[in-house]
Amino acid sequence: MALSRVKNWVDSHREELCVLLAFLALSCLHGYRVVANLGSHLAGHGGDGFQNVWNMWWFREALFSGQNPYFTPMLHHPHGVTLLYQTLNPFNCALALPFMGLFGQPAAYNIVFLLSFAASGFCMYLLARRSFGNTIAAFAAGYAFTFSHFHLAHAQGHMQFVGLEWVPLSLLFFERLLESRRLADGLLLGLSLAMTAFCDIYLLISTLVLLLIRAVAAAVALRKKALDRKLLLSLAAGALLFLSTAGILLFAMLLSPTRAELMPAHDGRFWSADLQGFFVPGWISAYGEAFASITHRFTGNSAECSTYLGWTILALATLAFAFPPQRGRPWAWLAGLLAGMVLALGPVLHWGGVIHDSVSLPFGWLERLLPGLKLSGAPVRWHFIAMTASCLLLAAGMAGIWQRFPERRLWRLPLRSAVGILLTLAVAVDLLPRVIEAREIVPPEFNEELRREGAGYAVMDLGDGNDALVRQTFHGLPMVGGYVSRLPRKQYEFERRTPLLRALRGEALLPKEQIVAEARELRLRFVIAYHGHPAIRNFPGLGLRLRFTEPWLEVWEIPLKEPPEDAP
Repeated sequence: MALSRVKNWVDSHREELCVLLAFLALSCLHGYRVVANLGSHLAGHGGDGFQNVWNMWWFREALFSGQNPYFTPMLHHPHGVTLLYQTLNPFNCALALPFMGLFGQPAAYNIVFLLSFAASGFCMYLLARRSFGNTIAAFAAGYAFTFSHFHLAHAQGHMQFVGLEWVPLSLLFFERLLESRRLADGLLLGLSLAMTAFCDIYLLISTLVLLLIRAVAAAVALRKKALDRKLLLSLAAGALLFLSTAGILLFAMLLSPTRAELMPAHDGRFWSADLQGFFVPGWISAYGEAFASITHRFTGNSAECSTYLGWTILALATLAFAFPPQRGRPWAWLAGLLAGMVLALGPVLHWGGVIHDSVSLPFGWLERLLPGLKLSGAPVRWHFIAMTASCLLLAAGMAGIWQRFPERRLWRLPLRSAVGILLTLAVAVDLLPRVIEAREIVPPEFNEELRREGAGYAVMDLGDGNDALVRQTFHGLPMVGGYVSRLPRKQYEFERRTPLLRALRGEALLPKEQIVAEARELRLRFVIAYHGHPAIRNFPGLGLRLRFTEPWLEVWEIPLKEPPEDAP
């Protein structure tokens, strides 16, 4: 009986299962280097990806030891640091937990990475299919969404922007709610928004902007029916579910006194999209080298400023208004496209790498109205709104064209299907990216000895901040300093002004006795540095001795005379 039910379910969902498997296969194809080195390399070029490896490690440590994952004593020893404003993406961390136990940390990261790409494309497919009723157009929209330049560029290191699947799901459940008025759809909307928040706050706000635009369009279309009691009750139930889950995190972020003490993040004026960038393939594109003379002038960096939307997508979006689908012209998604582009441009106009301070833009007005927006620091990321809307416009354009082709056959394939497949291939060629990189993770050989000898003590790592986070996942000792997304000023001031830490960074000289006394007070015993670090030349004079050395790393010990009471 159970097998019969499973068979019936598979038969009734055969199309969806085939599409999901297709997106998984395409994700593995684009990330073949990741698949080939699943357990030894990390998807992307490293950098902030290493911070996300640390996020997964810390989430697991906190969960299994009963600690609050939003505060860690492992960084910025001896005070610890809040992670409320960290790009912690707990949804991805939780998803990785079973894979970490089975296959180890790099493999877990990579599996979540590949599954998220497949799920993001599949969920956009479900949304576009429901919105425009065309399977091939929906598949093209899913492809354009999950293999967009936004997604691929951020996937090089920003795991919080890899799990995009909850955004189209939120929009899908809202569409279903408008039609069904069912309580279940309201609850699913609230749940999907909560999961979006547990991936990234940028994604949550972007989703809310898209939902607001769609809600306004629906209210205009439905008029008095928009105040339907069942609809409002279902929305209220979804809102209550959201507030009782992700809402707790949002309130904690808003009410935390630390919020006013955070160090400035990125300069929004610098980290804004260039107007040319929407129409010129960037670094992540397979054709990026051909346009490097243009894109290398853009502010920000190559990953953040890969804002190319795709000429094929924009052309199909235009056709959605010349040849509208059955549901009519998609004005809401055009509004989303334009809103996302305007927000991504930041407070002032960027054109050809030149910042035109004389041309103020709406984002600057919003920053003055809502000062909290300055915490984001990177207006260019609001390009995600435009990218999402453009995928739905693409589906609308393809669905509209589909309706106007005669029901003839081209060879053995229906003409409509042949045109749809050709247009999908055109989108894929337009968005063709460079291969997803995979960065090898090599555990330092001194990990076990450092973990054993350093029990009860902290380390200071003078290497790259992201690399230091990965090393901590191996040695497991508290670390003085450490890279977090948003650092409270009091931790920054403590680490900049403490004489011992200044001396270990090579900024001051102290007597050996003072080094030992302050190190004992901080319970700091080891310093990790790359070969050739300028501070190393002072270490012998400060009384430090070299304990471990590897081809690129050195570990120096501060000779403390008395171990702490809780050391083994």
